[in-house]
Amino acid sequence: VVIDEMGGAYPELIQHRVFIEKVISHEEDRFCETLDKGLSMLDETFEALKKKKSAIVPGEVAFKLYDTYGFPKDLTVDIASEHGMTIDEKGFENKMNAQREKARAAWKGSGEEKVEGVYKELKSKGIASKFVGYEKESCEAKVLAVIPSGKNVKFVTDVTPFYGESGGQVGDAGVAVADGIGITVTNATKPLPDIIVHEGVIESGELKEGAKITLAVDSDRRADTKRNHTATHLLHKTLRETLGEHVKQAGSLVGPSRLRFDFSHFHAMTDEEISNVEADVNDAIRKNFKVNVNEMPHEEAIKKGALAFFGEKYGARVRLVEVEGFSMELCGGTHVSRSGDIGMFKILSESSVASGVRRIEAVTGAGVEAYVNDMEKGLKDIASELKIGVHEVPARVKRLNEKVRQFEKQIEKGSLNAKADIKIEEVGGVKLIMAKVECGSVPALRELADHHKQKIGSGVIILTSIINDKVSLIVTVTKDLTGAFSAGDIVKKLSAVIGGTGGGRPDMAQGGGGDVSKIDDMLLDARKIFL
Repeated sequence: VVIDEMGGAYPELIQHRVFIEKVISHEEDRFCETLDKGLSMLDETFEALKKKKSAIVPGEVAFKLYDTYGFPKDLTVDIASEHGMTIDEKGFENKMNAQREKARAAWKGSGEEKVEGVYKELKSKGIASKFVGYEKESCEAKVLAVIPSGKNVKFVTDVTPFYGESGGQVGDAGVAVADGIGITVTNATKPLPDIIVHEGVIESGELKEGAKITLAVDSDRRADTKRNHTATHLLHKTLRETLGEHVKQAGSLVGPSRLRFDFSHFHAMTDEEISNVEADVNDAIRKNFKVNVNEMPHEEAIKKGALAFFGEKYGARVRLVEVEGFSMELCGGTHVSRSGDIGMFKILSESSVASGVRRIEAVTGAGVEAYVNDMEKGLKDIASELKIGVHEVPARVKRLNEKVRQFEKQIEKGSLNAKADIKIEEVGGVKLIMAKVECGSVPALRELADHHKQKIGSGVIILTSIINDKVSLIVTVTKDLTGAFSAGDIVKKLSAVIGGTGGGRPDMAQGGGGDVSKIDDMLLDARKIFL
């Protein structure tokens, strides 16, 4: 409906109709999953309250539904009302206020207001830095301002080859030297558009305003950063071609050791998509495209088809970086002269960072070489341990995994058979199976509990086992007894004894803890529940 009504004014809605429908459907599915979890939690709460003959939903429960599951308070009120209950409004507001105070206390600020004030004052005095780093990596400069802090120092010069951190690219590092003065520059920032701040450590001498110094960028570090930045442009273009034009940059971090690229996409990339993207980027590198950089009016650059980077503010004139015949982006960063200078490109990971936002981390050049060498060493170590050739490792690992799965099944089957004679006792008029058993995994423990639940007919099963040096606990309650006993409540109470947590449905729950020494105490407490 929105597309039909607004498509005339916003034609991009029509162009991206299929993508928009997919995103809406994906978000609906995610919300339904969250809603189901929240409703399940509410159902457990209602059951517990009925046992206690209470009709007030605790404020902390209503707040958790709001804070964790996105339930508006009004929705919780309506659902509670349908069950003849109300919510503790005051308790909810107390939790809400506590959360706000906690957030305020946790936010100590980044110092930006103070720092910006310093540099705004410098700007008001006409102090500005001219960046010459596109053309050169060292230059003579005059110190315009110094902000000392013990051995650390921040200073501004009239000209500088140091790139100030911006546009996702980290700041340059290097040195600043003069007669009797030596400074290791560890970073360069750009708090205001015309001011580049050098941050460093004074190794010798004292830096004063008006001093003449020589600034020199770490050329190797700069070269690595340039490789990664141009590779980011190739990656962006390739992702749009592979996944669709809905892909937009949502953030980036370009440094000398690796690159990180966040982009809009609604689900994880497949292995095939990752492989194809990597191959296409490397193909562009091998073709050794020329990288052209030109300044032009912003409107002209956009008409040419340039992509603007996330979070950047552009003036009337912009810098257009074009990998000839491949990609065009507005960018103020430093880049290689030809795509072949990148050497090679390797994706290390693809993951989710937020709903609808994916992240790729990758390396280039020497970073790929280091990665390959590390992987090769790991492969050789495995081959040596197995006493086989490197090329035989995949097949051997596959066979070993199959054997492990067979052994696990045998162990689980043995656990079921070995404990088939667990006795049923009656405590407080309730049939009870309670035992410490040997199980290889939590699924096996759950299967064992299900096995005895079928045998008991009506009753409660409490099984515990030490798995991977921790106590695992499964509680099941037959349907006819969930009104009197909740598996979730029992698990929470018993898990606390062993220093852990747990939860679940009224008829089945699981938990655990790390204090193995308390397992017998936990079972004693379990028996008391039914007395």
